[in-house]
Amino acid sequence: MAFLVLLESLKPAERAVFLLREVFDYDYPEIADIISKNEPACRQLFSRAKKHITAKQPRFKSTPEKHRQMLESFLQAVEVGELTGLMSVLAEDVVLWADSGGKVKGAATRPVAGRDAVARFSLGTRRFLPEDYRVEIAEVNGQPALIYRVEDRAFLVLTIEVEAQHICAIRLVANPEKLARV
Repeated sequence: MAFLVLLESLKPAERAVFLLREVFDYDYPEIADIISKNEPACRQLFSRAKKHITAKQPRFKSTPEKHRQMLESFLQAVEVGELTGLMSVLAEDVVLWADSGGKVKGAATRPVAGRDAVARFSLGTRRFLPEDYRVEIAEVNGQPALIYRVEDRAFLVLTIEVEAQHICAIRLVANPEKLARV
């Protein structure tokens, strides 16, 4: 999922060249024909795409233990409504993405960016949670995640990315179609 987010940050031409070169192993002359640009332009687009992707990758990966600890700290701060505690675990430039498929009340329709905005959004959306929900920590896509359930039905999955001892990204999936098998 993180790789897809990185690809989405590229311009369309950069993304096309990067995928054709890195994933499909096309040569530059072939790429130039496919995207109707000259070969030097394709080399430049590939170079830019690679720099953008490298720049957005965390310098230091968090350990699984630290990742889980940050997820638990986030949950605890949200559950008790502690704005200061929540802001202390969030990076200054944290971004929250929500995927509700347009089917869930209270979900963000655009990315929420910045420590203050993300913290306030996270605390504000608690009012939309069903009364009888429960939260469990489980592994989703190879990383710890919060799964919110009512009875046996998952209605929200929350994952985080950790960098430099802070949460730098939060991803919420609340789209019922995507949660049918969770």
